[in-house]
Amino acid sequence: MKTTVLLIITVLFASCDAGKKTYAKYQILNNTQHSVALNIYRENKEIVLLNDKGDVWESKEFQTSEPGGNFLEPNSDFFIFSDSVVVTFDNQRKLIHDKTFKGILHENNYERITDDNLTILRFTFTEEDYNNAEDCGGKCD
Repeated sequence: MKTTVLLIITVLFASCDAGKKTYAKYQILNNTQHSVALNIYRENKEIVLLNDKGDVWESKEFQTSEPGGNFLEPNSDFFIFSDSVVVTFDNQRKLIHDKTFKGILHENNYERITDDNLTILRFTFTEEDYNNAEDCGGKCD
C-alpha cells in the first residue's frame, strides 16, 4: 500500500510543472566578417545594426508557458511576424527575407538553446548568407 501511494505521488509530481513558468527570447548573431543591417518591415520600418562579427541583438524575454502547462504564443511585436526583412551586408549586398524566402522569418531556421526555464531562439548570419546576397552594384539604398 505504501509503495502504491508513493507511486501515485511520484506520477502526480512528474505530470505537472509545479507552477513553473518558462520564457524565451530571440537572438540574432552576426557571424560574418561584414556589417549586417536588418530593415524590418511591419507597420513601420525598424532597423537593427550588427556592425561586427559576434555582435548580437536580443529581444525582450517573453513568457512561453503558465503554471499548469498552458503554452503562450509570443505577441506580434517581434520581427518574426513582419512582412519582410531586407538584410544588407556592408551596404553593398542584400538579401530579402519574405514569404517566399522565409529565412529569418521562419522559426525552424533558429537554433534552440534551452537552459532551465529560458529558451533562446538564435538566428545566425554566416558567410554563406553574405555569398548568397545579391550585389547591389554600389550602395544598397
